[in-house]
Amino acid sequence: MGITLPENFKRPYLKATLTAFWQSWHMTLSNWARFYVFSPFSRWMLMREHKPSATLIVLIAQLATMMTIGLWHGVTWGFLAWGVWHGLGLWIHKQWSDRTRKWYRGLNAKPQQKRAWTIFSWFVTLQFVMLGWVWFALPIERALPTFAKLFGLGW
Repeated sequence: MGITLPENFKRPYLKATLTAFWQSWHMTLSNWARFYVFSPFSRWMLMREHKPSATLIVLIAQLATMMTIGLWHGVTWGFLAWGVWHGLGLWIHKQWSDRTRKWYRGLNAKPQQKRAWTIFSWFVTLQFVMLGWVWFALPIERALPTFAKLFGLGW
């Protein structure tokens, strides 16, 4: 039929940022959500007479997008929490990368430090994604105690 779809799941667990993870995870679903949820929603907020700050617009649009993806998997509190988890993670990553872009570019002249930072970033990203699977895999009433146990808190 002449339809070419991108390859989904392009080694996402090897990515060093949450944004890169999502760009290589379920790309067809991510692209659909970006084009039909994030872009229209953020444009709508930008065109309002009393528009919120750009930071708040990105936060709300990312939360709406990831919550939509979560609810696409099933209409449960766990999937909604998973969407919020990733929406907040993506927003935090954007805030961090916007503020450290110049520093990060400076690492090009320091290959050992850049490699160390990439390994550290990959590790943090992997841990974030793995913790997110708790929300995805368990009902909300079991996810909260599981998080408490993972962090050494009795529940």
